[in-house]
Amino acid sequence: MSAKPRQIGRDPACELVLDEPGISRLHARLRRDAERYLWLEDAGSANGTHLHRNRQWLRVERATLCVGDRVRFGDVEVPLDRLAGLFGGDGEVRLRPLRLPTIAQLNRVGADAAEPAEGRRVLRNAQTGAIEEAPE
Repeated sequence: MSAKPRQIGRDPACELVLDEPGISRLHARLRRDAERYLWLEDAGSANGTHLHRNRQWLRVERATLCVGDRVRFGDVEVPLDRLAGLFGGDGEVRLRPLRLPTIAQLNRVGADAAEPAEGRRVLRNAQTGAIEEAPE
């Protein structure tokens, strides 16, 4: 990951302060990798970090942000452009096109990970059941 991570939470020292009930002092981190893609990572928050993909909210530990994603910290939804603004805006960040792994890739017998066509590792979180991407 290339740029300094941006912190999201209730703590005034965070780059994005969400002073709302249900938000942890350090709730999540937003990272930008060398190719300028945004990665969202939960920081062990009590109420979780969620992505809205494929018409459902998924609790995530770590995921790349994609075009069309919606992001929620606890019960607080934050627009993607506000998150992108933490790195200087549209020219400084990229969002991946939304490509979901196939059910066969996720449910291969004896496999812990799937390899989508573009080569990103997709993991199913054993605790939450959420789909996550492994960092590159």
